[in-house]
Amino acid sequence: MIGSTLGNYKILEKVGEGGQGTVYRAIDSKLGRPVVIKVLPAELTAKEANLKRFEREARLASALDHPNICTIFGLHKVDDIHFMAMQYVEGRNVREGLGRQALHLRDRCSRQLRRTSGLNGNGLSGPDSTDGRVPLSSDRLAESFPFPA
Repeated sequence: MIGSTLGNYKILEKVGEGGQGTVYRAIDSKLGRPVVIKVLPAELTAKEANLKRFEREARLASALDHPNICTIFGLHKVDDIHFMAMQYVEGRNVREGLGRQALHLRDRCSRQLRRTSGLNGNGLSGPDSTDGRVPLSSDRLAESFPFPA
């Protein structure tokens, strides 16, 4: 996938992978901005109900404007590949940003509240909030992707 193009997105590198898809850093060739592309696995999109749920959650999440939730730029399908383009957050993930430092319970709770405060009451499932998957912005605030990887 690296080096290939999906629509107007050139795939640069793999960022992560999980049961809900594979995430790549890419460049939007039309707008010249970095993005994150989440490619859904074929087994997830094979069932119409799964695809509809994913599209519904993407519509809900794209309506949110919160500093701790990444912006969704669009849902796309190229050939049989379903993917989502999202805001790219420069920086490291929480685990990398903190090194092996242990977080006090108060700090962990505070970070989790900031990560999820924009999701509450909006009909969205919570993000996969393991420290290795949550990006830190340059000001060290955690941002959530609305969907797990």
